[in-house]
Formats: sequence, C-alpha cells, structure tokens
Amino acid sequence: MSKKLKPIALALAVIITFGVVYQSSLAKIAGAGQEWLRRQGSQFCQAGYRLKGEHVWHNEDGQTYFVYIFESTAAYRGIDPGIQILVENSEHEEVDRVDVFSPHEVLRSSVLESITPTRLEIVFHVHEPKPALLSRLWELRQGRLIRSKFTSRSTGLS
Repeated sequence: MSKKLKPIALALAVIITFGVVYQSSLAKIAGAGQEWLRRQGSQFCQAGYRLKGEHVWHNEDGQTYFVYIFESTAAYRGIDPGIQILVENSEHEEVDRVDVFSPHEVLRSSVLESITPTRLEIVFHVHEPKPALLSRLWELRQGRLIRSKFTSRSTGLS
C-alpha cells in the first residue's frame, strides 16, 4: 500500500508546486496588463503628448511618487510646444499635473536626491541664438509641484 501511496503523494506535490508557480506568474501578467491599459488611456497621456521620461521620487515626506514627463509632439497642431509633468502617488492616483511652455527640446530629466529638499530637474537643449543647456528645477510641497527657487542655470556648449 505504501508503494502506491508514494507516487501519488509525489504527483500531488508536483501539481501543487506547479499550481503555486503558475498562479504567481498569472498575477504578474495580469498586473502588467493593467499597467499597460492604464498607460494607454487618455487620463495618463493626454492627446498631443508622448512619454519622454519617468522617475520614482522618494520625497522627504516619506511618500513615494511616480513622475512622468511628457513632451508635446511636433506633428500635433493646436498645442503649444512644451512639456507636461504628471505626479502620481504610490497607488498611481494623480497628485498633480503641470503644463510647462518651452520651445526647447528636453535633453534629460532626473530626480536630484543628493540635495535637500529633493528636486526634479529637467534640462532643455537651447539651439538659438547659440547652443546652451537650460536647467529647470521643481519641488514637491504639500502634494503640489512648484517651481523651485533654487537657481536655474544656463551653460554654453562648445
């Protein structure tokens, strides 16, 4: 009787193991699908913009925020050139959305965590009258994204 019981127990253990692994994989796939659907909606990326960059921002208030930077597309008419910054909380609920007019293209963006308070830096590439980099900084205060009083700099390129 024990000879028949061992293979059955082994088969059940293998089936249970595969079931647990398969269930966690399905949960990951479903979560990724929900995120993909959320990003395809017009609430996430408004018409005329495309996603340029995204960051995770661990702020001094102990909260984690997701920051998305959208750049207006040149092909889209009827919209001023510039960027849109979306800040979401850890549950991906919109906290703030800011439109920034700028005729310059975004070169890069980053969250500066080495300074206090932490700031979001967006660097624009200025072409006219001579090539330069223009840096703009934002802080997150009481759930609002505000322009930092910290010095913005403009440097010439060689």
